[in-house]
Amino acid sequence: MTVLMTDRYTTDNPTNGQDPKPVHPSPKLTDADCAEIASLEFEQHENGVVHFKRVLDVPIDELLPYVNEEAQPSNCGLKWVEEDGEKWAEDYQGNRHDIRLLMEQPFRLGGLGENEPVMDRTPGSLVDFFNNCETALYKCLIRYIDLYPMILNTIWWKMRGHVLYYKPGALLGLHNDNDTNFRVIDGQRYETQRPVAIYQVLNGTVALNEDYEGGNFIFPYSKLSLETKTGDIVLFPANFMGSHGVSEVTSGCRYSYLTQFGQGKDDKYVISEATDSHEWLPPVYLPWIFQDYERFFKSGHSKSEESWSGYHRRPDFKAGTYESMVVANPVSQQRSLEGDAEGIYQPYDV
Repeated sequence: MTVLMTDRYTTDNPTNGQDPKPVHPSPKLTDADCAEIASLEFEQHENGVVHFKRVLDVPIDELLPYVNEEAQPSNCGLKWVEEDGEKWAEDYQGNRHDIRLLMEQPFRLGGLGENEPVMDRTPGSLVDFFNNCETALYKCLIRYIDLYPMILNTIWWKMRGHVLYYKPGALLGLHNDNDTNFRVIDGQRYETQRPVAIYQVLNGTVALNEDYEGGNFIFPYSKLSLETKTGDIVLFPANFMGSHGVSEVTSGCRYSYLTQFGQGKDDKYVISEATDSHEWLPPVYLPWIFQDYERFFKSGHSKSEESWSGYHRRPDFKAGTYESMVVANPVSQQRSLEGDAEGIYQPYDV
């Protein structure tokens, strides 16, 4: 796996007199990566839930104490408020709730908190680990695209991941990550506070440990309750079919790393170019996602290409049939481009 070929620092990165922040790397496949991706062990479940097994090693002894120290209470619809020694949870409308509602949620390192997985004070070995998570997720994404090829052109960008830390008694209620809590009441529309959720297509999680009880990964529409092991990765749709939750952790602590892939853009949030991705969490374009999957498709390791080639060469091949659509793939369809080019030119074959 290679990374983005660019200067480590860019002159347009605001520094306020300090050393400029580095550009976080973007993945790009090599031929060796294609063979590794083809060898990934996984279970494919209903509705696009794919469970990859033991994808990467996790430095538990260093990672978990770091998360314990840096993670903060969740701010997903409720925020933590302290005043005059009193603590409560407050929603977007300013209503008070028992603080226990917030304590049932996983703490987060990233997400809507101030701290992030990668900060100036993050040890270099853990910076490397979080980048390894991103690389492993990308490789699983390529394999996922090979299982569901028509998702390819709906993946424009990613948000680097953040960590969820479930203490005993914590859980994650059923939800999907396209749900913005938009509501229409008496003809009046109550807009979302999280517009980026509208554009999310696919989620990915990395299991960071396994020494806990409870905490199963629940997908009710797939009739699925997953027990993950350290280093497992699960990819699943962000829409309602991928609705999910985590059952109560009854003992021990559960740690996971969550990221999103999406499409579309909006004036309310900025998608960074890969050459200007100095912050960990904001969405960043994937500059070579189509070409990387095309490389895998043509590598001899793709099951999708194997199915397409086998059917396409048959004398009874006919477009528009069920069989032709089962093996259809955006790469083999050879669609023309639409619109003008945008963004920074980053040649693939360099």
